[in-house]
Amino acid sequence: MNTTRHAPLYALLAASALLSGCIIISNGDDADDGASSCDGPCDTGGTGPSASSGGEPSCDAEQVSCPCAEDGGCGAGEACVSGACVPGCDFDHQCATGQRCAEGMCLPACDAEGGCAEGSSCVGGACLPEPGEACGDSAPCASGVCVDGSCRESCASHADCASAELCNAATGACQADLGPTPSCGPTLACAGAGQSCVEGSCRYACESLTACKLVDARFVACEAGVCLTELEASPSCTLSIGCPEGQLCVSNQCLSP
Repeated sequence: MNTTRHAPLYALLAASALLSGCIIISNGDDADDGASSCDGPCDTGGTGPSASSGGEPSCDAEQVSCPCAEDGGCGAGEACVSGACVPGCDFDHQCATGQRCAEGMCLPACDAEGGCAEGSSCVGGACLPEPGEACGDSAPCASGVCVDGSCRESCASHADCASAELCNAATGACQADLGPTPSCGPTLACAGAGQSCVEGSCRYACESLTACKLVDARFVACEAGVCLTELEASPSCTLSIGCPEGQLCVSNQCLSP
């Protein structure tokens, strides 16, 4: 997966940490230069990406969000966030109401007048996190782990974190699960007339573009039986399509922060 577009945000996030039972050491250069020693969630036989190409033990993605490098290493449908592979979004419709898909994460939406919580700023209609100042080398956390200037609960597996959080093996800390939120499923039907549940999202079914236009003139294509908007049909960026260096992907558009 191409994760070059995560560079501006990734630079704000910690790249090395101590995970109970799994030590990830980075020298600040490429992730391949780092060494790893695992006897916990990263035991051999795990299902996640290998710690290195030299036969090191692999990370168990069932227990933690496995480490990744800025230039890739995550599987399909995943984004490299805070140095770990987590479920990622491609389009806004994969996120909950009031959220935008930005840098593979479902983040609160905002407008020109603001609307973002403290610690984040509005970029292209999404609230992107900013580095904190609550902790650092000169101000260690009383408990937990300091990640990007904020104190977080330490963890060795997802079970150590609160609901809607994941254990990041790269930082050894719990972080919010900002992945896609299903809006429909086997027990939750779509409310809109003519909508069908497609991979957890309510979409308008179609057999032709004409049928889509009758629903909303802004639809530009009917593909795989689903009506698509212009950004869905021809996105400037997604999880697999990166933005130029220095830009961020927000709602399928490459923007300068």
